[in-house]
Amino acid sequence: MRKWGGLERAVKRGLKDTEEESNTKKTISKLRAVRTRGYLKKDELLIIGKWKLPTERTRYLLQKNTETRIRTITRKAFKSKDEEERMELLTRLRGVAVPTASAILMLTDPRRYGVIDIRIWRVLYRHGYVDKKPHGTNLKSAEWLACLEVLRMLARKFKKPVRDIERVIFDYHKEIQRGRLYTHR
Repeated sequence: MRKWGGLERAVKRGLKDTEEESNTKKTISKLRAVRTRGYLKKDELLIIGKWKLPTERTRYLLQKNTETRIRTITRKAFKSKDEEERMELLTRLRGVAVPTASAILMLTDPRRYGVIDIRIWRVLYRHGYVDKKPHGTNLKSAEWLACLEVLRMLARKFKKPVRDIERVIFDYHKEIQRGRLYTHR
């Protein structure tokens, strides 16, 4: 059962005093030309990897993608009108799972996208917006689509970019979290 009021109150409260972190702001600025151009370059994918990925191993896998492969896949993904296809294409890149693919989309178009993350998912689960994977780990394309739908619904309601909604929910989870973040694997 959805607990509509609680999350919406938290989002409304959070939108009053939230601002993008300077590192994220700089990263979005560096990637501004991507939407106009219609594809990512390798150095841009590596910038995204540095922003999103915690491990050297994963960033190493990103490095294995060729410039041509990155350009071809991201061009198709950015042209697609189908969100599921867009995600499927981006996850063809080495080192890119659903959370990183969502970061690619958010960093290149923050008005329309947010990043799927364990914190976001747990809040959506807690408030009944989603009903699977309560721990928020191993999130796949179907979960990303469900998350994106909720984020966009809230973005329309509050007349804000999807990224703002996602960031506020992320911060809200940090406020309400008890115990360790990664207790279940």
